[in-house]
Amino acid sequence: MQHLKKIIFLLLCLQGLALYSQKYSDSFYKNIPVHQYYSKFKGEIKYDEYFKPTYYINNKEVSRSEYNKNCNQGECCPCLYQSYNDSDVLVYEAVTCGECAIGKYSEFYNNGKIKVRGQYETTNQKNFNKLYKSGNCSIKNGQWVYYKDNGDTAYSEFWDNDKFIKQVPEQNKTEIWKTELMFNNNIPYNNDTLTPEKIKQLTIHNFFKNKSQDSLDLKFEFYFAKPMLNNHYSIFLKADSLQFFDIRQYLIDNGFYKTGFGILSGLAIYNGDKRLRGYDIRLNVDLPEMPSQARINTIKHFPRQDIYLINSFNPKKRKKISFTFETELDYDDKLVDSLINSQSHAYNGQILHIDSANVLFRLYSESFNSINKFGVYTSTYKYYNYYLSDNYDDSIYTVNLNPKQLTNIYYTSASRNTFRSIGYGITIASAITTFIVAPLASINFNNGNFNKNRFYSIAGSGLIGISVGIPLIVLGRERYYNLTTPNGIKDKNYWYLK
Repeated sequence: MQHLKKIIFLLLCLQGLALYSQKYSDSFYKNIPVHQYYSKFKGEIKYDEYFKPTYYINNKEVSRSEYNKNCNQGECCPCLYQSYNDSDVLVYEAVTCGECAIGKYSEFYNNGKIKVRGQYETTNQKNFNKLYKSGNCSIKNGQWVYYKDNGDTAYSEFWDNDKFIKQVPEQNKTEIWKTELMFNNNIPYNNDTLTPEKIKQLTIHNFFKNKSQDSLDLKFEFYFAKPMLNNHYSIFLKADSLQFFDIRQYLIDNGFYKTGFGILSGLAIYNGDKRLRGYDIRLNVDLPEMPSQARINTIKHFPRQDIYLINSFNPKKRKKISFTFETELDYDDKLVDSLINSQSHAYNGQILHIDSANVLFRLYSESFNSINKFGVYTSTYKYYNYYLSDNYDDSIYTVNLNPKQLTNIYYTSASRNTFRSIGYGITIASAITTFIVAPLASINFNNGNFNKNRFYSIAGSGLIGISVGIPLIVLGRERYYNLTTPNGIKDKNYWYLK
């Protein structure tokens, strides 16, 4: 039984070796690698708030290299790219450079018979970005032959440098080979900045392969995103209804406001469910300012106070808030709107002054958050200059907040912040010691020997440092406190500012 296991393991290894050692050659390309993609490997990339990617295959987290090997064709240039369906049947193969086809192309039926055979323009370029920018990406050339599922020829198409020439014989079905975006005065769209008025003037111009032009269901898709957030919105519009689309009102209804980042936006053209072409677009829409009570003030007008967080259940329990430390306050706007279920602000900055009726807060940034009656969450950020001039005793942005509407505070003390800084320093230095210094210091570069005892000694000290640094980082992290007022909720989990 043990021998059988070894044989099976050896066969699997040989199979994997054969898979990644295959080479392809034709009249132009010589000994290029073969990259095989199997759709049963469901790939997904998720991004956190800092746009750091995490890779998954079939809902299991994997390394970037493992993801690229099974789910991404962008890593090979050139190579023969082969795509297999869930039943491991070859669907198509093409010579590619990243997302560009640069050689032969073949498509197959589920029974294995050829479905389409054609040719893209070849190239010696081996850098996908340069190839894509050059415009020589996926250029159809020559005769393209389309087959029936029994192997008989159905018809042919002829192309010259990506320009359609003719279809022989012509097919009795609507086929569009090129789509252009125009303005209604027949001026082509050329990355123009679009205002609401110009958007209403957009039209679609299609180029057809034959005389059949009956099955048309043309529509636009507009899609929008907020920078640094995962809020995405899209709307489909019939081509003949675009003149009635009020893009400004649509954006306002979905929580877009004037910011320094602008709006990430795009446009796609469809015929039915088939996407014909997409564009990145630049918008010039006069949006309102984000709701805010921010105003310009002068810091020297406000005497600095000793500000404390006091536990509402046990007033003897208190924490001093340093004036120089950054704080985040969550604030309930208490607004009444038939379309909004909840609405709040998060303010980031410094507490300057407190009395019974107001909290004067210096603004570094704020975010406006809301959930409408349909359950759609939106969030908008706005950032402020720390100072309006080079004079550090000059004007700043402030906002007056009602203490009764403060809900939470995120804060870390000066001592905790020191622990966190020390923790980061120890952890980084210890990681370098363990993973870089220890291996290098343990190698005898004269004879190539590796000193295990020295490695364990140095790496061990580094691991001890990591075990000290990480708890210090955790100890110094910001803490979250529920806020109330001095005469409000009496609970050990609630605090008030004084």
